[in-house]
Amino acid sequence: MAFTVIDKKTGHYPDLEKIALKEEWAKGLCYCDMDGFAILEDGNLILMDECGKYAYCPADRFEVMPLVEVESNSVRLHPLNNLRTNGAVS
Repeated sequence: MAFTVIDKKTGHYPDLEKIALKEEWAKGLCYCDMDGFAILEDGNLILMDECGKYAYCPADRFEVMPLVEVESNSVRLHPLNNLRTNGAVS
């Protein structure tokens, strides 16, 4: 599933370096080598660095937004069936 993440604190795409530097839950990540977000099979949202480390994102911190798919003059959203991301999907 293609998705993007919105930081509920700013309303924009998260500043991954700043999060890794300043937020306790992400302190173990390599701030200068951030990779991005992933949704695990169990529905949890994680933040990853390129060194193979990851941190579980706090509930209600981020909003997961499906990317829009354009298909022969029609627009549809990717489904978010049964997706659990620690409350991040609204």
